[in-house]
Amino acid sequence: MSKIVISYRRGDSDGISGRIRDRLMARFGPESVFMDIDSIPFGVNFQDHFTSALSGTNTLLVIIGPKWLGSTRSRKRRIDDAKDFVRMEVEKAIELRVPILPVLVDSAEMPPPARLPPSLQELSFLNAAEVDSGRDFDHHLDRLFRAIESHLEAPTAPASQKKPIDGAVSQKRRYDFRWVLSALLILVTSAGFGVWWLRSPLKIASSRSTVAPDNTTAAVACEEEKNLRSLGTQFVTYIYFTNARSEVIRLYWINHQGARQLYATLEHGQTRSFQTYITHPWLVADSQDKCVGIYMPAAVKLDVTIG
Repeated sequence: MSKIVISYRRGDSDGISGRIRDRLMARFGPESVFMDIDSIPFGVNFQDHFTSALSGTNTLLVIIGPKWLGSTRSRKRRIDDAKDFVRMEVEKAIELRVPILPVLVDSAEMPPPARLPPSLQELSFLNAAEVDSGRDFDHHLDRLFRAIESHLEAPTAPASQKKPIDGAVSQKRRYDFRWVLSALLILVTSAGFGVWWLRSPLKIASSRSTVAPDNTTAAVACEEEKNLRSLGTQFVTYIYFTNARSEVIRLYWINHQGARQLYATLEHGQTRSFQTYITHPWLVADSQDKCVGIYMPAAVKLDVTIG
């Protein structure tokens, strides 16, 4: 079953997307990488096949180059076409809550929300990796691999794989040592975050908000908004909001200065997901901008239903 799915536009990033795919296959194994065009059998429905692949994936890589939005002779952008394959791929990933990792190539910049269809606008707020096709290609891919590995189970080497030579074993030991250092860094930073949390003036909201053992958490009292701001951290996570109310709700990120920054407005029944960090508070407000609840992302995916 696919673990990593690559979405790209052929007229935008065909060459470098192929290079990235080859390196991913070498790193994680051919069976762990799905690249839309090359992996779809002839005569098979594209949407059904891609949906099936996404249902078993850990990460969708969206390769974005300078021409990713697409242009046609009629000057209508391909991304504005509801039947555009690239658009449908990303929309389906958002619908299925698949973690999305944008990858900027060939000096491309992340499109701002105003240049994207409403169904894709949250893509603009995801932290993107950069991959240069030049001399920094290997270095950039190493960083990309580390980001992907945070969403993947450790890859298992095929049974037929040959025993590595001594040099390869030494290199593996060096990488193992790096993982030990990373683990220690995580422990130290987590302890620091715990001290910040305990010493901060935050109070849990009413007793109706309960902490579930899997992926939900209690809201912080709205009165504490004036005491909150985002803190710097490298611990990436995801938060999902579902509007079960009959009225619209507004989703705000509380930035590093403690100010609200609007990210989305949800109608009844809508769900939106965001890549965020564990020390970044999120505020939910009603249609009059009155605070409903404030939520701190967790180390695991956090689902918040506003009823």
